[in-house]
Amino acid sequence: MRFGIVGAGPVGSILALHLVEAGQEVYLVDTWKEHLEAILKNGIELEGFRQGRQKVTGGFSSIAELGPVKPDYLILSVKACVLRAILKEVETILGPDTVVISLQNGLDTEELIAHGFSGNRIFRVVVNYAGNVTAPGKVAMSFFNKPNHIGCNCRKENCGHADELANILNGVYLDTKPENDIKRYVWEKTILNASLSPVSAVTGFTMREVMDSSETYRIVEMLLKECIMVAARAGYDFGPGFFNYCTAYLDKGGPHKPSMLVDIENKRETEIDFINGRIAFYGSLNNVPTPVNDTFTRLVKAVENTYLHPEKKRSVA
Repeated sequence: MRFGIVGAGPVGSILALHLVEAGQEVYLVDTWKEHLEAILKNGIELEGFRQGRQKVTGGFSSIAELGPVKPDYLILSVKACVLRAILKEVETILGPDTVVISLQNGLDTEELIAHGFSGNRIFRVVVNYAGNVTAPGKVAMSFFNKPNHIGCNCRKENCGHADELANILNGVYLDTKPENDIKRYVWEKTILNASLSPVSAVTGFTMREVMDSSETYRIVEMLLKECIMVAARAGYDFGPGFFNYCTAYLDKGGPHKPSMLVDIENKRETEIDFINGRIAFYGSLNNVPTPVNDTFTRLVKAVENTYLHPEKKRSVA
């Protein structure tokens, strides 16, 4: 099978390495020249939680260059906040049978993609591993809380593409489970991200530091309770033990920097609108107050504005 992966950040690079390990053709697209050149020359070097090195089949600096490859699977591993900016270019390389997979954080990214490509199969993967790019061509894998989940946006049972991709990844350590209702797992992962990532982004703390501080841990609890209430009202009630499950999950994060903090440190736009912002949206839709999610959405965007939109200052009469 031919896989095109748009975005060679930690999530895309880790997936690419395992797909190559599974014997698949893998083509990467990334605009970071030094990173892509290092990968094409020496392969993707994986360190940390799991080690390895694999050379991809090819790499390009633009989506248009991927067109002649005609990938069977096109995996979008860019930030949710840049999805809209690339969809028109993505559309130009899609074949009638191309399977498009969303690998973003947050709610409704697959819906955004499906709105543009109604003729293609749209899938969502909920990734439960994480890492950071430590140098061009090098990725440190921080953890993997098995399994990942994959499902079709159409929610049909026995989807062959979901089974096919899961089987490929199950053979090379990245355990992945096909799901009929992938949105349940999207909500679960978004709740986890929304409860810790913005706290880390605002404080500069790693996951471990956030969970070790009594003050920030209390904020995590407040966000978590609010998110769980919104999810339940939106149709995803995870039951009485879910709160404890989430805190135990977040406790396993260790000294990992969430991608939202990494984005802030590198003065990039974050995915806050698709995470806490989207939780607040569904809260408003279902009459659930979300003051903590609202506050952190505004706090993170205020930090973003200091380098993305410094002109956005409150005018004083």
